[in-house]
Amino acid sequence: MSIINIYNDITLSFDGTQYIVGSDTYTSFPISIVNTSDTQLIVTLDFSQPIDTNTNYIIIESKNLTFDGQNNTISISATNYPGLIQSTNLYYTNIIVQNIIVSNSGSGSLIGDAGSIIQSNSYNCTVKNCSSNFDLSSRCGGIIGAYCTNCIANNCFSTGNISDRSGGIFGALSRDCTANYCYSTGIISSSGGIFGIRSYSSIDKTCTANFCYSTGFITSGGSWGSGGIFGSYCNNITGTGTCIANFCYSTGNIGGIGDTNNGGIFGQWCNDVPYNSKSIANFCFSLGNIGDTNGGIFGYSSYPGCITTNCFSTGSIGQNAGGIFAPNAGWSIATNCYSIGDIGTNAGGIFGTHCFSCEATSCYSYGNIGNNAGGIFGSYAATVNDTNTVICSASYCYSLGTLDSDAGSIFGPNAVGITSINCYTINGTSNQIIGPNNINCTITNCLSEDGGNWTNINALSTIGLNDNTWFITETNTPFLLLSYNNNIITPFKYQYYYSPIVSDLNNAEISIKYLTGFYIKPQDDPTVLSANIIGYNITIYTSDINKQIVPDDLINLLSKK
Repeated sequence: MSIINIYNDITLSFDGTQYIVGSDTYTSFPISIVNTSDTQLIVTLDFSQPIDTNTNYIIIESKNLTFDGQNNTISISATNYPGLIQSTNLYYTNIIVQNIIVSNSGSGSLIGDAGSIIQSNSYNCTVKNCSSNFDLSSRCGGIIGAYCTNCIANNCFSTGNISDRSGGIFGALSRDCTANYCYSTGIISSSGGIFGIRSYSSIDKTCTANFCYSTGFITSGGSWGSGGIFGSYCNNITGTGTCIANFCYSTGNIGGIGDTNNGGIFGQWCNDVPYNSKSIANFCFSLGNIGDTNGGIFGYSSYPGCITTNCFSTGSIGQNAGGIFAPNAGWSIATNCYSIGDIGTNAGGIFGTHCFSCEATSCYSYGNIGNNAGGIFGSYAATVNDTNTVICSASYCYSLGTLDSDAGSIFGPNAVGITSINCYTINGTSNQIIGPNNINCTITNCLSEDGGNWTNINALSTIGLNDNTWFITETNTPFLLLSYNNNIITPFKYQYYYSPIVSDLNNAEISIKYLTGFYIKPQDDPTVLSANIIGYNITIYTSDINKQIVPDDLINLLSKK
């Protein structure tokens, strides 16, 4: 090992056989960097040749160090490589790693638990604008390795496939870590798109993903159910932690036939230590089809403290699956959530089959409701009677889909001890709010429009009683959730900005009423608000402009972003 003591900014070069700083050379690996000053120093990395041995990496031996790769690529041909930088001392703070592109030259590989840039068991690192193309397995992280604590990744991404408990950005068992504006594009198998398996937080801290996404297929790979952002078993270490996904999404399909337990944002078994843990999805969505026994946001068996607020899914919902929660959720909560995909056998628009003591408030589903399915809850929803009984309930919810045999517009069949309060549906009859074979269930102030047409007056008398929740777009048109108007991130494909123009050409004046719409599906005529609402974030503006018409003005108005 070579030790380099620095007292000012340096350039650290590697020519394939040795490190070079000024006129000094270092041939013994790894390299230790020590900041002997009291100020933040920058180490600029200049690697002209690939790293071909797994002992060739940098060890941080002091605080106040910034490593800058200047957006150049560092190629790795070494096998079982542990990662470029090691920062395992808890007391070394102000460690910044930025602008590094790590590339597998073709023969390289990572050792178990590694991160391609930051090694496992690291502390207090902030990584910015970095990327990796390594395939990941054995709990590895695309950027930061397993067992890391209090690390932050900003604007980072990975493109390799992610398998065996790994994470696209953070490896397994990361604690109190944060990912901001990060993404992964590889297949996610028994892993997480951003965080690997068993991410968790300390008391009064969080493990957080903000504005992150994944695009890869989400699959259990025959093992643990994956998550588009967080892998399985979130918060099962301390029983008191909080994992949060804010404004995150996934675009890949979520499982398939025989490929179960996955979630679009969280993997399976979140909060399975039943204490005071929380796993929260806020303004998150999934765009992929939801396979049998999977969930649009949470995977299989999400437990107390699993909460979704302002979340949605757009894909078809397979057998037993849930548009938001996969089957077997317990004491979980969905507020202001919706799904638009058709709902398969035994499935639910929000909660999948066999969910117990869960609560849905101000939620809706758009898709047709299949055999033994439910518009909000799938089949066999139940209230569990224990010392802290929570009634399994749907409040201020609606569904729009047609009903198949033995389906229920809000709850599927075989429900036990559930409650439906202030719910509304436009298909079926009042006795189809809950599917058949229900036991000890309660329906309060619910209404079904037998004719299949939405009427605002009846909707207001049921779901509209939940003040400041719904946004009324037009007369006798399904309500949208008000919370989405200013906050939701929209899928990129189907955003329409249009301006129906009424003009007085004689006076060279123009009066413009323009409607901004963010739609999940393509619209045949995006200049007309669809009576068959399948979009969100619909807002009407009126603007009077008294000015000379010129081509640039019209172009700007018609392409308003």
